[in-house]
Amino acid sequence: MNKFEKQLEKWNNGLLRGAQAKLAKCLQVSTATVALWATGKRHPSKGFITQMAKLFNLDEYSVVRLFTNVPTYRPTDFLNTETAYSLHDAAPSALHYEATPYPQKNEKDIVKLPVFTKQPEKYPLYKTTDIQSWWQIPADFATQTDFLFLLPSKTDSQRILFVRLRKTWEKNFYMLGKKGARYILVRTRRKNGQLVLETEEGTLLPSTMIKPIGLVVKQVVNLN
Repeated sequence: MNKFEKQLEKWNNGLLRGAQAKLAKCLQVSTATVALWATGKRHPSKGFITQMAKLFNLDEYSVVRLFTNVPTYRPTDFLNTETAYSLHDAAPSALHYEATPYPQKNEKDIVKLPVFTKQPEKYPLYKTTDIQSWWQIPADFATQTDFLFLLPSKTDSQRILFVRLRKTWEKNFYMLGKKGARYILVRTRRKNGQLVLETEEGTLLPSTMIKPIGLVVKQVVNLN
């Protein structure tokens, strides 16, 4: 049973049988259309996503997640390179943790952090439109993190960086920077007494060419 079918079962008072036909009637579509959504052969349009969000009492983002595969991720801790563990390991034992918000009974142990694709001009003030998504993360795992940043790499289009805000370069750290309109991950190092920035491709750049945004405490990459 996939995530969409589980939601249908919950919505239909615990019965999966008849749920597709019931939803089809509510949305005024054929049962065959709902069946195609359930098998992943088609995805509902934004209009149907909005309607289902109201029917299921969910936000639209959560409904979209019912129709997309969410990979499990492993973080690499940049401040302690000997430590590498999964989000599942970092979370409470009862939590089957994936890269998506998950309800928690003990909310004091969870922090909710925004995922950005660009830095808001007046951060820490930001608009709803600045946010790509939200993550709920175990508080201990999000230590020293101000926000999350979606920065695709060559091998992972969904790589997430855990960022601690910094407006100046600090040596011997991985840091997020902005070069023109492009965001890049660099490692700060000293060469001939000068602070230089090493890109992921191995290119060395002077620190004056890039605007510092923050320290990268962890990066979360796709295991698949």
